[in-house]
Amino acid sequence: MILLSEKLNRPPLSVLVASEIEKMIRDGILSPGERIPPEKELAQRYGVGRSSIREALEAMEHIGMIETRQGVGRFLSENALSLLEGFNWGQMIQDAPIPALMEARALVEVATARLAAERATREDIEELERLLVLMKGSDLDGYFEAELQFHLTLARASQNPVLSKLVEILIGRVYSEAENFKRTTAASRKDIFLFEEMIESVALHDGERAAALMVAHLGGVKRLLAQ
Repeated sequence: MILLSEKLNRPPLSVLVASEIEKMIRDGILSPGERIPPEKELAQRYGVGRSSIREALEAMEHIGMIETRQGVGRFLSENALSLLEGFNWGQMIQDAPIPALMEARALVEVATARLAAERATREDIEELERLLVLMKGSDLDGYFEAELQFHLTLARASQNPVLSKLVEILIGRVYSEAENFKRTTAASRKDIFLFEEMIESVALHDGERAAALMVAHLGGVKRLLAQ
């Protein structure tokens, strides 16, 4: 049985794939302007599903490392190497202290909440409603899992794969470091009314309200982590 804490500590497959592709670039296996291997080939090479490959490539495309040429395929951008030198998200997040991570999480999740309110589909809203029902009726472990999925679903509803992936990584890193956080959050359940209002604001496409509610929620999380 895989424990939730183990899942949180394990990087998402798409992040691992992106790291492998970045290594190919650093090692000179892939050169600027060169065509990226097809999704099927990469999936076989790394032993993951094509959806993980697609997420990794889309995230890299959003930051300008990859460009898509209609009818031809994906290519490594000419400035890919300079972009790589600019950051190393995975290592930075692993080494960062919790207060710094919470500041980053607040910036990212407030932005994704605002975008989710603008872009969420009916299916996204229905999934948020389903997770809220689970939070209300679950035991402590079930509540915690549903709350995590609520954050990830809201981030995906932003339709920005880079922000969505950052939320996933930041949440996993923050919660994996906070041993008492699960018990405290799940026991109090003080944020359920905020989540209810957040769903309503998303359904009404009220981005400013959704962002304000996320600020309120993360403020409470920050106070709990400081205890």
